[in-house]
Amino acid sequence: MPGATCIIMRLHADHPRRDRRRFRIQRSRAEPDPRAASPVELKLLGSDKWAGETAARRAGLRGAAGKLKYAPQEKVAELARECAVIFLATPAEASLELAPRIFDAGVRVIDLSGAFRLRDSTLYPRFYGFEHPRPDLLSEAIYGLPELTPVRAGTRLVANPGCYPTAAALALAP
Repeated sequence: MPGATCIIMRLHADHPRRDRRRFRIQRSRAEPDPRAASPVELKLLGSDKWAGETAARRAGLRGAAGKLKYAPQEKVAELARECAVIFLATPAEASLELAPRIFDAGVRVIDLSGAFRLRDSTLYPRFYGFEHPRPDLLSEAIYGLPELTPVRAGTRLVANPGCYPTAAALALAP
């Protein structure tokens, strides 16, 4: 899903206040906090197809974000140690392989694929076409949008809804 990855990067990189915004997590929302230790910063991009290329060339980003080079997927979990949270905008099979490795690095994950959306692992063959290899992670995943869904302290995995439910939920949210 390179398109989704580019959209997330552009939203962050083009945000007019991105260099001044500092965040803390409180309940389910990320809220500005001038006492927070560091600003939100794009630090890592992963893609086997685009490995070694810059975000400026592949995604049209400017500034420091545009100078970032894509790392191959095999190195993402190791490099993720520098991040507080990783967005996985990958096919479900790639998320299934990457998420556990990223957890082992002590990093939280917001997964945009369908890899962790269903609690019942027996439903994956019917709806996603594969057997789920990590049913132990399904009970840990919180399904929902971080903007709208309360997330309990210590949550390591958020399974985002698909594109259509996300667009509808955000359009209807107060």
